[in-house]
Amino acid sequence: MACGSVDEEVWQEVKHTSKHPIFKKLCIASGDVNSLSKGEIKESLKRLGLPNRGDYHVIKQRLKNHKHRSIAAAESDCPPNAVHPTNPLNLDYLIVIDFEATCEKGCPVNWVYEIIEFPAILLNILTLKVEDTFHSYCKPVLEPKLTTFCKQLTNITQVSAVRFSAL
Repeated sequence: MACGSVDEEVWQEVKHTSKHPIFKKLCIASGDVNSLSKGEIKESLKRLGLPNRGDYHVIKQRLKNHKHRSIAAAESDCPPNAVHPTNPLNLDYLIVIDFEATCEKGCPVNWVYEIIEFPAILLNILTLKVEDTFHSYCKPVLEPKLTTFCKQLTNITQVSAVRFSAL
């Protein structure tokens, strides 16, 4: 099997019968993460250099994804410098941005969204480690008063929003 190619017979075995050896490793990893408390998951993500913000389901999935990628990489037949199927552009780094914006429950059609939080991380594709971070808040100008829904969703308070710099 060529590096990065998927053998259809192996895929069907994994997908339909779950007898492929890697499936057991993936299931064990998922079970291990499922048994952790939110605090334990956050600490694990921190040790791995991964973001540990978010609700329980988000951070749990983030840790599972990391463990699954690690298992897949360990089982891969690709040499270290080969173009890997999960990195077809052969990138070394990604900048991951997760904007937060003003919002209202139900996403009204006429709502004007304004960026209020601008976080970014520099992610090393090869190691899946966060190399650097950037974080900034932005003062909403068009609708400076945050909705209750927005404050609950983003954990940004009105007092904080007033102190932010405008873009």
